Amino acid sequence: MEDEKESNRQDSPAAGGSGSGSGGDELELIVAESELGGGGGSGVGGGGGSSSNNNNTRVKGPWSPEEDAVLSRLVAKFGARNWSLIARGIPGRSGKSCRLRWCNQLDPCLKRKPFTGVEIPKFVDTVTPQYKPKFDELLVELKEAEEKSLKESERLEKEIAEVQELKQKISTMTADEYFEKHPELKKKFDDEIRNDYWGY
Repeated sequence: MEDEKESNRQDSPAAGGSGSGSGGDELELIVAESELGGGGGSGVGGGGGSSSNNNNTRVKGPWSPEEDAVLSRLVAKFGARNWSLIARGIPGRSGKSCRLRWCNQLDPCLKRKPFTGVEIPKFVDTVTPQYKPKFDELLVELKEAEEKSLKESERLEKEIAEVQELKQKISTMTADEYFEKHPELKKKFDDEIRNDYWGY
């Protein structure tokens, strides 16, 4: 009976067996954190709590190659879903930061094409030739309109000055002086008097 009890104690999980899957996950996170220089003690019952340390000491700035390697290994183990759990293995990085790093940079499914600069010349070549002649034509029209406007303005200013000068002279001019300057009007006036054409 004693041999049978001893055998049962050795086979039970409490006797130090492999444990549950959760324990394996915790061990993986502890190993990942230690590789990056984080504090240990995040296991079940460990008392340290790496999640608390991870939240209090946020890391800002670019990711290091070591962090990328650990993130890739944790995603391969836990899947690209539980980012809060994955972040526990990378000190200072939040679940959101891990998700963005994986989805935007490390995911093997991402298709990257090198920027060749072909798109910009193509855009310029298709749009500029189409609108440049119209733009040049519009500039010519605007310049001609400006010159015409300046000439018209000068002409009007000259006419206004002449009218004002004539008005000033007429205001002090006698009838004889006026008819002397405008003989055609004097002839018409004399013809009307001669023909007695006064409208009555």
